[in-house]
Amino acid sequence: YKELSGCGVGFKLIQAYAKTHGIEESSLYPYLDLLVVSIAADIVPITGENRILAYYGLDRINNTPGPGLKALILQSKVEKEIQISDIVFKIGPRINASG
Repeated sequence: YKELSGCGVGFKLIQAYAKTHGIEESSLYPYLDLLVVSIAADIVPITGENRILAYYGLDRINNTPGPGLKALILQSKVEKEIQISDIVFKIGPRINASG
């Protein structure tokens, strides 16, 4: 799929590495929350594989986000289930502002 975000390309590389070296694919799931942030913040088309990865990433970010994203979510004052638009307009800019 040629429309992957940069993080999506990295995720697919790690996924291939895991498959080649007998590492359980489920060990990659904790990174799906970061991947959905990349998909949303890079504003790539949410079609094809991006749509699937975004779906599972949103599930992850809404249920068990990593500590860094959890802090950003609290700072963003998102008080409902996080959607792609919340990442684009509230969480993503906070990450980009540090650069």
